Amino acid sequence: LKSNDPKLYITEKIKNEGYVDMDFIWCQHPTFGGEFLDDSIIINIPDNEVKYVWKHNDPEDINELNDTNIQWPKIKGFTGKEIDFSRSPTLEDDEQSIDQICLGELKDSWYAVTNTDQKVGFGMRWENDIFPYLWVMRMYGKGNKTGPWWGRASCMALELMTSFAPGGLDNAINNNTAIKIKPQCEFKTSFMAIAYEKDSGVDRIDSQGNVY
Repeated sequence: LKSNDPKLYITEKIKNEGYVDMDFIWCQHPTFGGEFLDDSIIINIPDNEVKYVWKHNDPEDINELNDTNIQWPKIKGFTGKEIDFSRSPTLEDDEQSIDQICLGELKDSWYAVTNTDQKVGFGMRWENDIFPYLWVMRMYGKGNKTGPWWGRASCMALELMTSFAPGGLDNAINNNTAIKIKPQCEFKTSFMAIAYEKDSGVDRIDSQGNVY
């Protein structure tokens, strides 16, 4: 943290302390909930391609999406209904559900989540060559009735990810998006988490973390 600067500067490093090559995936998992998450939320993301839409409870659903007609933000969730992923649903909606998509080919490396009623927001800015994928998860109460949530979780996550990894590391290795780190080598990256005041959506967040 820096004085009079509403940004959190984060630096992370991964080192292979062993003496054999290792494959790994690297993820940042900011999650939003509580009083911040209501139906005035707007999510802004640069131009992108939808790479994957999760099919609820389908363990075989691990393939990259080939349907170029599916575009952010309006995407069919696992119920078959079209969802605007750029907005948060009314939390009292009886058709709340759990949905997850993966975005890739982002034109820039930022996102912004704005509560336009409260006039506050949270943004992130990162290195796109380290985290080229953005996973968007929506878990809204009543539609996710199994344990450990029992219909009581209402949250949303926008996750920076190194890899296209539905189903975990094995699938990332198979599709060649896992990172291979050689013995005694390391990866290092820096990114920003940004707080801001705004009563509308965000056009962009620049490399210095300024919100427009």
